[in-house]
Amino acid sequence: MIGNDVVDLTISEFQSEQRFWRYANKMCSAREQAQFGVFEARDISIWRFWSLKEAAFKAAVRLGYAEDFSPSRTQVVLLDNTQSKISLGDLEFLGISELSGDCLYAEVRHCSAALKKVSRRSADNPRAIEYKGCLPYVSMGRDTLYPASLSHHGKYYRLIYWSA
Repeated sequence: MIGNDVVDLTISEFQSEQRFWRYANKMCSAREQAQFGVFEARDISIWRFWSLKEAAFKAAVRLGYAEDFSPSRTQVVLLDNTQSKISLGDLEFLGISELSGDCLYAEVRHCSAALKKVSRRSADNPRAIEYKGCLPYVSMGRDTLYPASLSHHGKYYRLIYWSA
């Protein structure tokens, strides 16, 4: 399964050093905090971890994960400036993250789904979305629905979905 998240960095600034570390200690392990600033500025690193954890949670829910979202239960290991490995319980995900201007975007896929085709859309090129329960799907005709992940924050919007 897939999941994504987007962060508008213009509205995600910390007002003090104390708030930054209080948030970091609540969300990230000491091992994760040791990776802050390795590939980008420290304040961007924390949002990279957040977005990867959020994206992994969205993918995990599609796989039947029934726990509440708790960032501290999700562990991220950065492999380089874009790739990562994420674990949530027994689930393993591969992640990518991109920084483009004031937008940080993360996308994950379950390790067993790495070869499927993923399509991406932004707000200026949307698709029809249908929901089954709380899960989004992209409608591709009468009876064709593809699992999707939708994320928006501030002025940014991203939709990804499996496609044929």
